Amino acid sequence: EGWRLRGIVDLVERRRGGAAARDGAAAGGASDLRVTDYKTGRDYTKRNLVVGGGEMLQPVLYGLAVEHLLAARVVESRLYYCTRAGGFSERVVAMSGEARGRGPEVLGLIDRAIAAGFLPPAPRARACGICDFRDVCGPHEEIRVKLKEQARLDELRALRDWL
Repeated sequence: EGWRLRGIVDLVERRRGGAAARDGAAAGGASDLRVTDYKTGRDYTKRNLVVGGGEMLQPVLYGLAVEHLLAARVVESRLYYCTRAGGFSERVVAMSGEARGRGPEVLGLIDRAIAAGFLPPAPRARACGICDFRDVCGPHEEIRVKLKEQARLDELRALRDWL
């Protein structure tokens, strides 16, 4: 199973020797990669980010895509907020087994929603206050969510609990 992604990976860094060099062993031919996506806005992410409740998929999906394209191991993928607005902060996602599984799980959830014909706007509490599309949706989207068939939103609500 696969997905076509479109985006731009801003930076791929290679650490010669990979895990062996990090652990103090002699550096071999292997190398580990780190993927970076630069952000210019504010940093609203949580500290232990993996997929950010389905709202921040770039670190995991870019890491998986770079691995596939370069046939090399990505050990971490990060968002780097490179402006004063973002506090020059970074959110690092270790490309663990959990992280590698979460990206495809989120994409699968989206695929199922599309197949079922039910992919409603259903923002989490207070999300509209920081969303660039508020002018498109209007000021009452959070109220409209309460009018939707709530049982059909269960899978989306479960996703929001994922870091």
